[in-house]
Amino acid sequence: MKSKIYYGWWVVLSMIPANLVHAGAMFYIFGIFYDPLLTAFGWNRSQVATALSIYLVTVGFSAPVAGRLTDRFGPRKLIGIGAFIGGIAFFFISRITSLWEFYFLYFIQGLAFAGCGLVPVTTALANWFDKKRGTAIGIAMTGISLGAITITPVGGLVLENFGWQTTYLFLALISWILVLPPVIFVMRDRPEQMGLFPDGMEPQSNLIDETGNTVDRIEDKITDKSWKPGQAIRSVHFWLISMSYLIIHISFGAILTHQIVYLTDKGISMASAAVALALTGGIGGAGKLFFGYISDKSSPRLIAPLCAALQAIGIVLLLLTNSMAMVWVSAVVFGFCMGGHAAIIPVVVGYIFGVGSFGAIYGMISIFSAMGIAIAPILAGVAYETLGNYFLIFSGCILASVFAAILLFWSIASISEKNMDTK
Repeated sequence: MKSKIYYGWWVVLSMIPANLVHAGAMFYIFGIFYDPLLTAFGWNRSQVATALSIYLVTVGFSAPVAGRLTDRFGPRKLIGIGAFIGGIAFFFISRITSLWEFYFLYFIQGLAFAGCGLVPVTTALANWFDKKRGTAIGIAMTGISLGAITITPVGGLVLENFGWQTTYLFLALISWILVLPPVIFVMRDRPEQMGLFPDGMEPQSNLIDETGNTVDRIEDKITDKSWKPGQAIRSVHFWLISMSYLIIHISFGAILTHQIVYLTDKGISMASAAVALALTGGIGGAGKLFFGYISDKSSPRLIAPLCAALQAIGIVLLLLTNSMAMVWVSAVVFGFCMGGHAAIIPVVVGYIFGVGSFGAIYGMISIFSAMGIAIAPILAGVAYETLGNYFLIFSGCILASVFAAILLFWSIASISEKNMDTK
């Protein structure tokens, strides 16, 4: 008997652990290792932080390769191999004796998690969904927020009771236990592998076009309207979108990494500032769900610029904050939109370029996102040291977010139905 639940939704659920581990075990949890590594090896904070920068840069610049491998071999293989290698790297980090080993293993982690991170995950979902793609990606991306609010505190408890080495072993285990079983037993690369069509639609064969030939409208939609990577990179749309997400990630990267010290400079307690940052990350899950769902109900040409413009409003509220009430409001607005970008970017890529080479094109755009979030803390830090305050820095983030909204609207609105039909 045919299941009433479209199998693609099981694929969506199987991708949540991959995002959870990718974000929680690699990014959000990193801060808990500063003090134990300083004590164990005598390194300074900048030396420890360099490992995370190596990881972020490696993930970003590996994304195009991960995208091409995903298009060639399928996301299932890439995610499984990436999670397995990531677990091995965590195991060996627990055994490091020198700084170069620490850096090298975080470089390996960058390669591994490029293979089981956002590019292959969103490629799989783009294959399974068309009309409900935004909703599917939004649900899967909640794993990022879950990683922030689950793995970090649990890892902190493990570290406090058993030490940093055991904590890295714990991360190795969750990489294998949480990610691999769903990928092996649940995930499939495409609905066609199970005799299905995107969104659970019924096949529409035996349809006759204007020339009298039999066509399959769904298959035509999947193949004929997709850009090749070379076509995409030569288009103005690619560069407008890439520049938009470069400056968007610079903006929210600068805010996230300096939010706590900015608030404490304004007299807010460290504990309250930390809770505000946690709220910012946590509310991002709701933003992913909302913007993913609404992007299915309205054109990305409206939703993508709206998300960037609302991000600017969130930063304005943070800049003008003079009470804890405004801190909470700014955290909610800013975090909501920050999370929304994770769901909207893949939707925009699929809307403009199609899904035939989705992995490769999304991977190339991901370089710019990774560059933005990697250089943001440095740019904000240098600006603060030069200017002595955050006013001009945050004002620049506001203007950058508005400019990104304009670029996104311009790029997406310029895609006409004629363009889409002649790709």
